[in-house]
Amino acid sequence: MEKFKNFLFVPIALAAILLGSCGEDEPVPVIEEPDTVVMDNNPTASAFSFSMAGSFNGLTSSDIALGKCGVLYCLDTLNAQSIFNSWKEGNDDAECLVFDGGKANTKGFDVTVSNLYPDTTYSFCLFFKSKDNSKREISEVSTFRTLEFKPQYKSMRADTIRMCYAIVKGSVIIDSHDASQCSAGLILSDTVDGNLDSPEHIRIFNAAKGKTRNLRYIAEYLRAGREYYYRAFVKYTTPDQVEHVVYGPEYTFSTVSADDWGVDLGLPSGIKWSKCELGRQDFNDAYDILFTSAYYCRWGSLKSDIYEESAYEYFNPVDSSFVDIGDDIAGTQYDVAHYVLGGQWRMPTKEDVEELIAYCQFSRPSEARYSFIYQDYDATLITSVATITGPNKNSIKIRSSYFWTATMSDDGENPYIALYDYDDTSAYLILSNIASRLNSLPIRAVWDPKMK
Repeated sequence: MEKFKNFLFVPIALAAILLGSCGEDEPVPVIEEPDTVVMDNNPTASAFSFSMAGSFNGLTSSDIALGKCGVLYCLDTLNAQSIFNSWKEGNDDAECLVFDGGKANTKGFDVTVSNLYPDTTYSFCLFFKSKDNSKREISEVSTFRTLEFKPQYKSMRADTIRMCYAIVKGSVIIDSHDASQCSAGLILSDTVDGNLDSPEHIRIFNAAKGKTRNLRYIAEYLRAGREYYYRAFVKYTTPDQVEHVVYGPEYTFSTVSADDWGVDLGLPSGIKWSKCELGRQDFNDAYDILFTSAYYCRWGSLKSDIYEESAYEYFNPVDSSFVDIGDDIAGTQYDVAHYVLGGQWRMPTKEDVEELIAYCQFSRPSEARYSFIYQDYDATLITSVATITGPNKNSIKIRSSYFWTATMSDDGENPYIALYDYDDTSAYLILSNIASRLNSLPIRAVWDPKMK
């Protein structure tokens, strides 16, 4: 018995040592099971979206194929862990947003959530839900912050600037993840800081969708010798259905002055006739790629090229009557030429046209062809052109057309128009009252030295 004493002591002592290591003060190690849903990478955020990837542990391929996976998320100011656990326990009314997305397979899934607030912190976790809703699993809770919304504005400029015309160009670049939630365009104003809420003198151009929005705005019917301001804008709507507008840097340009647009024909009155119709700058380039229309308007109306009768502010469609704006509107608030050009420019009167007919020589008409591009296709205008030469041998050109005068005819029904006509030997002008003031006609402006 004595010889076994030391042999028995060793295992007993060893057992005592092992038992002593698990005393009351030392916790028993617990081996945790791995999460069913695992976040594989940090989220990638834009201003309105974030993207991430997840994978699964311990799920069969059948469970994965039939189940749903996605993201639970809420504002970081809320108790996210408690809210997400509530959803996991089966509460579909938990105060979080649930996005089912991503195509899952045994390797995991990718998911992107959009329509978020920019520059905002969110809490989120990934989830898996079985087809019969008997199993709901979530990953650990984490946070991300969306970026501040900052579009890029490139090559903003105005070129081909004329008296009443300019082309405004540029581009807006938006993060590709945010592009679908935005609209972009150009805004043009005759005041500083013009915006989408400005009541008047605003022109807006909206660009097509896409990451890069190429902006090209043909601004017609501008006023000569005026300063204009333009900038790009981007609109988006946040989840609370509030529309927001972000404006780019503001730029400016000035239209060409009309000071040199008049031609002195040596007439007794001293008036100068414009080189061409209002809205164009030079007769010879009136039909190039840029100038496909003049400033067409109804008599006394500042609204250009509008075809609906109801758009004419001096017409009552109920009884087809007209508002009396005077027998001679030259230089008044109804004078479109004076409004657009300013200074001593105005519409011609009946007497001005009669003076032109009496003192000037009209050449034999010739055929002119003007090629231009209209709505992306090539076009050619064939028209008759004549030269009008004054007593001092200076001249202007006139084409087969007609234009308003500022004078109402004696019957009070229709204003006088100057109508171009010609025969085999000569072209000439005729004063006529056959055009209703509902017609949209061009204007051939005059500069009057007597006008204040």
